Amino acid sequence: MPSYSWQSVFRQAQDEPDLAKLHDRVMEAEGAIFERMQELSSDGAGQAARTESREIQSALNDLLHIKSERLNWPMPGLKEADFDKTS
Repeated sequence: MPSYSWQSVFRQAQDEPDLAKLHDRVMEAEGAIFERMQELSSDGAGQAARTESREIQSALNDLLHIKSERLNWPMPGLKEADFDKTS
């Protein structure tokens, strides 16, 4: 399995035990992923790009989980009334 440039930053966010540093790690990972997504969009849509895009989607889902579970951010798409119901 190939290694991609954004993965090391993503792993640092996944592995960060210090909640005070976690927000910055997540933002760094999202930035690295965003830059890579821009590169992929200009490179074309070959099989390797599609494979990496699926891995990026999985990583973004993991980052969303980190933000909602570890950083206690509200889940996107929830209205305030829905959020009150989940509390």
